[in-house]
Amino acid sequence: MSYLQLQKVAKRFGDVQVVQAMDLSAEAGEFIVLVGASGCGKSTTLRMIAGLESPSSGHIVIDGRDVTAATPADRDIAMVFQNYALYPHMNVAQNMSFALELARTPKAVITERVQAAAQVLNIQHLLERKPRELSGGQRQRVAMGRAIVREPKVFLFDEPLSNLDAKLRGHMRIEIALLHRRLGKTTVYVTHDQVEAMTLADRIVVMDQGRIQQMGSPDEVFNRPLNRFVAGFIGSPTMNFLDAEVQDGGGPLRFVGRDFACEVPAAMAPHARRFTGRPVVLGVRPQALRLGASEHGLGLRLQVKVCEYLGTESVLSGSLPGEAGELTLSAPGNHTGLINQTVAVHAPLDSLHAFEPGEHGRSLGL
Repeated sequence: MSYLQLQKVAKRFGDVQVVQAMDLSAEAGEFIVLVGASGCGKSTTLRMIAGLESPSSGHIVIDGRDVTAATPADRDIAMVFQNYALYPHMNVAQNMSFALELARTPKAVITERVQAAAQVLNIQHLLERKPRELSGGQRQRVAMGRAIVREPKVFLFDEPLSNLDAKLRGHMRIEIALLHRRLGKTTVYVTHDQVEAMTLADRIVVMDQGRIQQMGSPDEVFNRPLNRFVAGFIGSPTMNFLDAEVQDGGGPLRFVGRDFACEVPAAMAPHARRFTGRPVVLGVRPQALRLGASEHGLGLRLQVKVCEYLGTESVLSGSLPGEAGELTLSAPGNHTGLINQTVAVHAPLDSLHAFEPGEHGRSLGL
């Protein structure tokens, strides 16, 4: 049995269905990341696990015990919030120990746990300071320390890095990953940032409109997306999508679009054949596209409008001929000289994805 289980858990607010009959499980020590755009139901799901919201239906099980009706204090969980939620009149040590004091934990045990957590988080020198004397990253470490000292069965993180600047977010991602390795606790982490999801998760849960769109390892959701939504949400820059049609001219199947055509990859052909004569959506990641023409693969012509030079690479954005759509590609080096020029680009066949039409169109390659 999984350590944490959500069994057909749903949540309604009046007539609005926020979470739709969700089945989700996490093994002991697993790091699960719920990711999706604002309003997809990920934070509501986390709050139901924490006991801050009651499910409209379904069951929540932690370590074999049904906690659906249990109070937050009786679930043996610890939650780290987006806004830190530190008591301003208490110093760091008092903030970290407050929950243990409420539980009437012996003082010797409290001191031992606070010192151990402070050492793990490298905040021993901050224990006497007040929150106003700390930086954003230090406050987040204190919030994590307050969760650690409770020694819970499950850690819950609700967008803990969203208030930090980009450099500090990167540093804190590493801190959280190292912390999870040290403690080995089951963790559920909510974010809208797919970079956080890719770098932290053992398994990613991609959500949209209250439903799970895909669960899998970072490699699975990036390289084998189940539908167009997942393909477009995971990855930066986002995947390019091109309208095409599957055509059978007596030889290999072909994808034919406005001003481009290419063979259907062999692995995709059995699934694509049933779409012969019908529209599909091709997907190609910006990192898979290359500057220059090629006799093999998908060949396109790009009118470059914008070049974002990032030091080691350039992100080129522009349009395809005949208003066939927009395209973005990543290329090593500085290519600012290509602005307002039309250039040939190509992608290998094995880098292509294809989906049924529609926002959540299923993949043809699985």
